[in-house]
Amino acid sequence: VLTGGIAVLAAVVTMAGFLATLALLSPVMTAVLAVAAVPAICLERGIARRQAALLRGITHGQRRLFFYANLLSSVPAAKEIRLFRLGGFFRERMLTELDGVQRASTRGDRRVLAVDAVLATISAAVAAGGLAWAVLAAAAGRLTVGDVAMFVAALAAAAGALTAIINCAGITYQALLMFTSYQEVLAAPPDLPVPP
Repeated sequence: VLTGGIAVLAAVVTMAGFLATLALLSPVMTAVLAVAAVPAICLERGIARRQAALLRGITHGQRRLFFYANLLSSVPAAKEIRLFRLGGFFRERMLTELDGVQRASTRGDRRVLAVDAVLATISAAVAAGGLAWAVLAAAAGRLTVGDVAMFVAALAAAAGALTAIINCAGITYQALLMFTSYQEVLAAPPDLPVPP
């Protein structure tokens, strides 16, 4: 969480400088960039919530998967597994758990891919619109070639810093959600009887 906060702070400092440059050249483009960030923030927050829920959902399966894999590769357990011919049974159980975990992870990855595609499309549209405006403004004489170069660099850097802020904030939010789950586990009463 601390690392994510520091990364967000560093990206904010970077973005502030380039945003000021962008605001000098085009206040409208600065506003467009800010408005384009709103859906990105909402989508990234949704991804973080879904990823945290996914991790909570597959934790039991991962533990059972680890248990069966450890059991099947354990030398002390090998005698009993061979004696009672349980190798196939445990292998089937392990593969079933692996399949469930992989399916859930794949669904989560597909959602992330879809959201990332939407965010990339928004980012490309903002960059293309900004570049078209800068070229047209230069053709009309409102901007110089140096202004266009400065605008493109400022737009790219501000957009990159904004992306870093949004991504780090999403990762930090997901970490906070997972930490909340950890606190719930710590606060839960013991489920085993306490010896007298």
